[in-house]
Amino acid sequence: MDVASPYRVAAKVEFMKNVCLLSNPSSRLIGFTVIELLTVVAIVSILSGLLMAGMVKSRGKARMVLCINNHKQLQLAWQFYASDHNGRLVTNSDNDEMNQGASWVFGVLYRESVGTNQELLINPEVSLLAPYAESADLYKCPSDESEYVRSVSMNCRLNPQRFDGNPNWVGGRGAAYMTFRTLSDIRQPSNVLAIMDERRDSINDAFFGIDMSNTGSKSGVGFPQPYWLIDYPGDYHGDGMVASFADGHVERHGWVDFVKMLPVRSGHRPLRSDPSNADVRWLQEHCTYLR
Repeated sequence: MDVASPYRVAAKVEFMKNVCLLSNPSSRLIGFTVIELLTVVAIVSILSGLLMAGMVKSRGKARMVLCINNHKQLQLAWQFYASDHNGRLVTNSDNDEMNQGASWVFGVLYRESVGTNQELLINPEVSLLAPYAESADLYKCPSDESEYVRSVSMNCRLNPQRFDGNPNWVGGRGAAYMTFRTLSDIRQPSNVLAIMDERRDSINDAFFGIDMSNTGSKSGVGFPQPYWLIDYPGDYHGDGMVASFADGHVERHGWVDFVKMLPVRSGHRPLRSDPSNADVRWLQEHCTYLR
């Protein structure tokens, strides 16, 4: 019997090891270098970031679509009310008091008994659009994370009333501009704001004040100043607000300077701007027009 050389024995042993590994893959030892592991981690991180950015963007678009739909429903309610009342616009109350009477929607939101009370929004005894807008969710922008139940207000020139005196921001020098009481009063409905988003640090009553007299005073009298931002419009949709117009259409309007850069404030107060401010000028141009 021939004695196998050490080289032939070693070759047979190596052959048998390879056969075992092929027949039982789980027995193989697979390793990665540190560079390979870091590369995989980096790729996974990049893909995760792209996926999250896409999800955030998609969620933002979905919320804006829902907000636009809410505004359309409220705008229809506003128009149906006028149709049922011989063209008379629904009351738009400018009043901080609890006894303000019925308005298109009730509530001064900084009052504890009002700010989180959805029932007031759909109570027809105090909210006149309640029979036409039966869901309280219509009044809340889905991107508004505040505790308030409402995030919309109405243009101060649409049938404003104050039950203890004259409405703010429509008198004095502002009286040179139209205040609309009926649908037929509005000659340029596609250009006149109706219901709009209002920012959480500004919203109180449901009356959105826009100063057309440039005095910065509620009565519209005094030495004219350049421009004033009275109530702060919403910025819930990529530095933009959703608003409806008197002709029924709804759109998102993006802010370009003053409103875009306005930080959230702890105390709401009118802010002085300058004549070149595009955002305040846009609000004035879409509030009303000269008589």
